[in-house]
Amino acid sequence: METVEIKLKDTLQKPFCVEAKDGEVIFQMVHDVLQKDKVSILSFDGIELVVAAFLNAAIGPLFCEYEKEYIESHVVAKDLHEDYNSLWNHTMHHAPIYYANKEIIDQHVSTIIDD
Repeated sequence: METVEIKLKDTLQKPFCVEAKDGEVIFQMVHDVLQKDKVSILSFDGIELVVAAFLNAAIGPLFCEYEKEYIESHVVAKDLHEDYNSLWNHTMHHAPIYYANKEIIDQHVSTIIDD
């Protein structure tokens, strides 16, 4: 299967994956790759810090359009420091649950915030 490597440090022009807006940029790139039925390889080479907000924005919305199995086989983390493996796995596990129940979860959160 054909692959496309996205070098995060080069794309973001910094060694940090911390902002949701940067995640949205990566999401669009990955989405474009998946639409062509190619594998998206996210290279974390040179990345010093990764946070959940970034991964949630970069990976999470993919679960609106694609099945979990498809994403797992078409979105690959490369050179991700072992300290962030659990964060990647957490996103890959919980994002499909959130997006499958987004309306209900958002309603509950809105109710809690309004109270």
